[in-house]
Amino acid sequence: MTEVRRFRVRNRLRAAMFDGGGKLVAEALASADKALCALSDACNATIRNKLAQIDAVYGSSVEGRAAESPRALYELILPIIDASVCDTRTGFPEACSSLCDLLDHCAEKGVWDWPCVDVHVAALHCLYVDQSMSSADRMKIVMGLSHLRQHREHSVAETEPQVP
Repeated sequence: MTEVRRFRVRNRLRAAMFDGGGKLVAEALASADKALCALSDACNATIRNKLAQIDAVYGSSVEGRAAESPRALYELILPIIDASVCDTRTGFPEACSSLCDLLDHCAEKGVWDWPCVDVHVAALHCLYVDQSMSSADRMKIVMGLSHLRQHREHSVAETEPQVP
């Protein structure tokens, strides 16, 4: 009969956890916060630049904005969402996501809804600039954007011809 042999394989995770190596959770979180703080200026610059680009191409006073693609505006929003990781205030990434949802719907239906786009862009400016706004007020704005988007989607759906 064969004899059972046991092999001990060194497990780095086990060694880090039980042999005193590695970082504690609190240390890892502190390191992550420190790394994010170092990126804060670059993230804020990205947000400011992208919002300025949105205003220059899609602002309410820009002539010919209707000829622009919803996809191009969507592509301007994505770096803003990425850069908002350094912003600890609630609401801003959610408002960006709401605008992306609106743009998806606009592209799907082939119809721009400029008043809704304008409201979303104004909300982005408000949420980004106003440092003193409470989290509850920020979430009220986000909820208002969500209701506006849902109302728009329902009103567009009602005007479409029904497929038999």
